[in-house]
Amino acid sequence: METSEIKIVKPSEADIKSILEKYGIESFLVCKEIDSTRDEEDVRWNYVIDKKYVLRFNSSDVMTEGRLQEINALIGRYIEEGIQCPKYIVSLAGSFIVRWASLYCYLSEYLDYELASERTLRDEDALWAEVKDFTAAFAQKYKNIGISKTMSMYSLFELCPYDQKAGIDEKQENLNGLTEIINQLGYPELSRRLADRNNAVREELKSFYAQLPRCVFQGDENFSNVLIDEDEHFAGLIDFNMSGTDVIVNYLANNAGFDIEEEDLAAEPDDVLEGMIAGYRENMQWLFDKYRAEEAERRAAALYAYIVLISSWPNVACYQYCLKQSALSEKMRGLLERIAGLDIKELYI
Repeated sequence: METSEIKIVKPSEADIKSILEKYGIESFLVCKEIDSTRDEEDVRWNYVIDKKYVLRFNSSDVMTEGRLQEINALIGRYIEEGIQCPKYIVSLAGSFIVRWASLYCYLSEYLDYELASERTLRDEDALWAEVKDFTAAFAQKYKNIGISKTMSMYSLFELCPYDQKAGIDEKQENLNGLTEIINQLGYPELSRRLADRNNAVREELKSFYAQLPRCVFQGDENFSNVLIDEDEHFAGLIDFNMSGTDVIVNYLANNAGFDIEEEDLAAEPDDVLEGMIAGYRENMQWLFDKYRAEEAERRAAALYAYIVLISSWPNVACYQYCLKQSALSEKMRGLLERIAGLDIKELYI
């Protein structure tokens, strides 16, 4: 006879009240649920309490007592620099985490600001410029200061908590998926060239990345985590789950990024790649105007940028989609051929 798994039901209002009492909160009026669960093994229930607190229920054990202490220390630095971030709150028992059923619960402040992703912005580029300016200036001020043991989501060789279970960093996993699809489509030579180039760039980085300056960052400054004020200026950040230490120029290279959309393939592969590189160089130069990189960092930044180009998820998702479209497949293969043979010097700033 098969035994069915016991599903965790969402907490009742009485359950939520009982947990809040452990943090010294005796009553509440409004409780708004935000369910960001990814699957049955990754439960993420969030409850906004009276627009004062957020109570989180997670199935993952990544957010430990030590991890929450690290995050609060980082949040303190952001607040010192004028960026609002929600601190985590200690329970009456002196711990951040309270267990409920098999889940981990913890409480944070709620910041009553609008998310950039929730509004049609007058000028997205201006807001993104403010975020970039802040990130680069923050890296300059806190270079090698208060480094945490936890690595950020972009870290390649020392894995962030979410990559440790898989045993490889996310970008390597992304590239593995891309080369597998290219093989399945019948282009093993292209698949091999991309894999070999990726390995060569990584080996070069491994030879000296450990000596490069580091900083602790929020980890995911997309507009769904960026708070704005009434004038649509950068006001704060939420969601520090992906925060951690990273080599500064790796983090900046990921922020600079490479934009590509399906419609870009209306142009020829050479022109598409030229446009992607031009966009990256403009963004990275902007960041380097605030962050004063040494020569070794600039060399590393070009190598990290190549890894971003071939294996960051937005790019890989576009590459995979276009490869499977008969009208776009040939041009996308042409673009990937050129990327496989790209001179890294073109990414040097």
